[in-house]
Amino acid sequence: MASPFNLDSANASRNYDYVRAGRYLVRLEEFRFGVNRAKLDYARFSFTVVDVLDPSEAAKDPKGPHRVGEKISWVLMANKDASAPNLKAALMSIMEAPAEEITDDFSKTAASDAQPLKGMFLVLDGSLQKMKSKEGVFTRISIKRRVLGVEVKKIVPQEVLQSLRLTDISDDESCPRRLGSGAGPPTYPKRRLHMRVNIYA
Repeated sequence: MASPFNLDSANASRNYDYVRAGRYLVRLEEFRFGVNRAKLDYARFSFTVVDVLDPSEAAKDPKGPHRVGEKISWVLMANKDASAPNLKAALMSIMEAPAEEITDDFSKTAASDAQPLKGMFLVLDGSLQKMKSKEGVFTRISIKRRVLGVEVKKIVPQEVLQSLRLTDISDDESCPRRLGSGAGPPTYPKRRLHMRVNIYA
């Protein structure tokens, strides 16, 4: 009897939860383009929560804030009007680059198998907003800024970084190395890197 699941072409589930309300320090694990079962295009950011910076907004969510070490994802559907502006704003914040530099070609490179953005530390914000067209709320997600390694080491206790298998974080880069990987951090265009003391900025 043939399998009804078509496992030959199926991808294993990633067990990533969708981003909930709150402000978090996260590590970018993957940025990809894809197509879902309904043949709709999407962009997906996948993160690991490194620290909970502000859980006050999450207090409004029945599920509460994410936990340190949790895997979360942000999916932007190409058929939604807000997705392209939100994606552009996110990449501008990640790269600290003006709008004209965030092009289709740039996004394709960022989403390629080379994964040049992987390993970057970011401030990720989720806020609950009321829907205009119907009752209910949704989570508005944004990437506030990139975080340098020197800040990460000041904010996150060393034992937490070790538990997340993140070590050898360079002070002037936001891309760490995985414990025992032996490989250096990924490369990406360096621009206007500077220390910001206020992590909530």
